Amino acid sequence: MEIENSEDNTNKEVPLSVRWEIVHLKRQGFSGTQVSERVFHSPSTCNSIYNKWKNTGDVVNLPRSGRPLKATPEVQKMIIEEVKENPTFNIDQMIEETGTDISNSTARNVLKNNKYRYKTVKEKWILTEKHRKERVLWAKQHVSKPLEYWKRVVFTDECRIQRNPKKQKLWAPEGMEIPAAESDRWQGSIMVWGALTSEKVSLLHIIDGEWKSKNYLDMLKARLLKNLRNLHPKNTGCDEKKRLIFQQDGASIHTTSMIMDYFQKKTK
Repeated sequence: MEIENSEDNTNKEVPLSVRWEIVHLKRQGFSGTQVSERVFHSPSTCNSIYNKWKNTGDVVNLPRSGRPLKATPEVQKMIIEEVKENPTFNIDQMIEETGTDISNSTARNVLKNNKYRYKTVKEKWILTEKHRKERVLWAKQHVSKPLEYWKRVVFTDECRIQRNPKKQKLWAPEGMEIPAAESDRWQGSIMVWGALTSEKVSLLHIIDGEWKSKNYLDMLKARLLKNLRNLHPKNTGCDEKKRLIFQQDGASIHTTSMIMDYFQKKTK
């Protein structure tokens, strides 16, 4: 007589007749091991069936949820409509908003098959209309300047360095150019000042504390005007055609009477 090994039944469905037999034997006081030897199923399986009977009064397996259904045409349409209306939603939000019963990977595949990609939005600083017009005007005034002119220019400016916040991402059709998102340049950060020419760059000056015209002027005296020769070694300071041109933007602290008077005296 051949005896079926209980290990061979590890992943097999236990017939209903055997399940009820397990319950009957356990109620008679047999241990899980003893029942296992009689029905040729593992002790853990026998105990599990018996516990199910005690908890539910039955030995039939409950329906399993299984894998979510694949995306039907109707579900795909809902996902695409949702991504068009809310392109910044992530996959979890898409599924929640549409109320569909699909997995993350299925939703992602739907978007991928419809040529959608999850892209990071670039950032740019907010510019007012006044800023835009002033920049265009300055560009028109200087666009024809020769190369020798630009070699004489000392560009200076302050810049805020800040920890990058979490980048915004959105779903966009393949090939679509993502417009930059405007951000406030004055978020929590530190400010530095620097200068550059066609020859060299200055050391950065970390601005600590308030930043007003007097602070700006003190910094120029300490950092810039004493080091022009180092920034542009070929400049002699004598020849009018070779004199350096100081370039700053129109920030309010750059154009106060205190600053303009100082430069007026230095250029005489």
